[in-house]
Amino acid sequence: MNRFFGKAKPKAPPPSLTDCIGTVDSRAESIDKKIARLDAELVKYKDQMKKMREGPAKNTVKQKALRVLKQKRMYEQQRDNLSQQSFNMEQANYTIQALKDTKTTVDAMKLGVKEMKKAYKQVKIDQIEDIQDQLEDMMEEANEVQEALSRSYGTPDIDEDDLEAELDALGDELLADEDNSYLDEAASAPAIPEVTPTDTKNKSSVQRKYTLIPAVPQWQLQIQKLYKNDKETFVKHSGNEKHSIQVASQQEDREPTLQDMAVLIEQVTGVPVPFQKLIYKGKSLKELEQPLSALGVKNGCKVMLIGKRNSPEEEAELKKLKDLEKSVEQIANKLEEVNKEFTSIQKGFLAKDLQAEALKQLDKRIKGTAEQFMKTLEQIDAINLPENFSDCKLKKKGLVKRVQVFLAQCDTIEGNIGQEMDKLQSKNLALAE
Repeated sequence: MNRFFGKAKPKAPPPSLTDCIGTVDSRAESIDKKIARLDAELVKYKDQMKKMREGPAKNTVKQKALRVLKQKRMYEQQRDNLSQQSFNMEQANYTIQALKDTKTTVDAMKLGVKEMKKAYKQVKIDQIEDIQDQLEDMMEEANEVQEALSRSYGTPDIDEDDLEAELDALGDELLADEDNSYLDEAASAPAIPEVTPTDTKNKSSVQRKYTLIPAVPQWQLQIQKLYKNDKETFVKHSGNEKHSIQVASQQEDREPTLQDMAVLIEQVTGVPVPFQKLIYKGKSLKELEQPLSALGVKNGCKVMLIGKRNSPEEEAELKKLKDLEKSVEQIANKLEEVNKEFTSIQKGFLAKDLQAEALKQLDKRIKGTAEQFMKTLEQIDAINLPENFSDCKLKKKGLVKRVQVFLAQCDTIEGNIGQEMDKLQSKNLALAE
C-alpha cells in the first residue's frame, strides 16, 4: 500500500519549554553580540569627533553615531523582552516540575499506606502481649533458680561498712609504702594504639610492627563524695604530692558527671581531656555524660589516670591558635549579618528606592569581611610549628579549612550582590527610557 499511497510524514515532536528557553537565550546572546559591535562603532565615531573641527564632516560623523545609537537602543529593548520571556518560561517550567514531583510523592505515600495496612493485618496485639507475659514469667523463674543456687551456708554476718573501712586503711598503707616499683611497671606499658607519637629529646618511642607512645605519668585519684553540697572531693597522689580538688556539677539539679571530673583533672594535672584515660576497677571510663554514681564510683574509691601533658611551648602555640579561632568566630558573625540583610532585600522587605544604596553598603561590607578573613589566614600561615607539635598542627589544619570555607561564602555573597545591583540598574534604565 505504501507504493501506491506513500508514507505519511513523521510528526514533529511537540515543542517543549526547555527547547523554547534555549532558543530564546540563544537569540538574546546574538543580540548581545550585536550590541557589543555597535558599542565599538560608537567609540570609534566618538574618537573621530574629538579630533575633527566643527563643520559638515563632523556633522556627518555625528549623524552616523546617532543612527548607530538608535540601533543599539532597539537591540537593547529586544534583549530585555527576550530576557523577560525566558524568565516567564523558566517559572512555568519550574511550576510544572514541582507539580510532577508532588504527584510522585503522593503516589508513593499512598503505596506506603497500603503496605502498612497489609503488614498491620499480620500483627496481632493479643499474641504479642501473651508472649511478653510468658517471657516475664520465665525470667522470674530463672532469677529464683539463680538465687537458690547462690545461697550461702554457715557464713557469719559481717558489716559491709567495717569491710570498706578496712579496705580504705589497707589502700592508704599501700600508697605510703616507699616501694612503688609496680607503678613503674604500669608506667612503661603501651598506651592506646591509635595515638601516634613523635620522637623528641624528652620523649622516647619504640617502633616495631605497631606504634607505641612514650611512657606517660600515672596518677591515682582518691575520690570522696559529699552529697550535702552536691560537690565531690578528689585527692590526687603523684609521688609525694597531694592535691585536694572539689568539683561541682554544671547544673544544680543533678550530680557531677565524668565530664566535670575530667575537666577539673585537666586543670590540676595539665593533661587535656582527650588524652586522659581514667581506669576504675580495671575498666576504662569513657562515657563523659554519665553521672559518677552510674559508673559505680563510690566513696573512697581510687581511680587511675593515664595521660600525657603538652609541653609549655606547645601550649603557648595552642593559645595563639585559640585566639585566632575566636577572631574567626567574630568575623563569621559579621558575614552572617551581611547575608541576612541581603536575603531580606531579595525578599522585598526594603523599599525599592532604598535598595540601591543598601546594596552598595553591603558590597563594601562583604569585601571588608573577606579582607579580614584573608589577614587572619595569613596570620595562621605565619605560625611555624615543629614536627612534634601534633595537637597544634591538627588545630591549625582545621582552622585553615574553616577560614577557606568562609572565604568561599564571601565570594558567593559578593557575586549575588553584584548580580542584584546589575538587575536593579537595568530596571532603572528601562524606566528612564
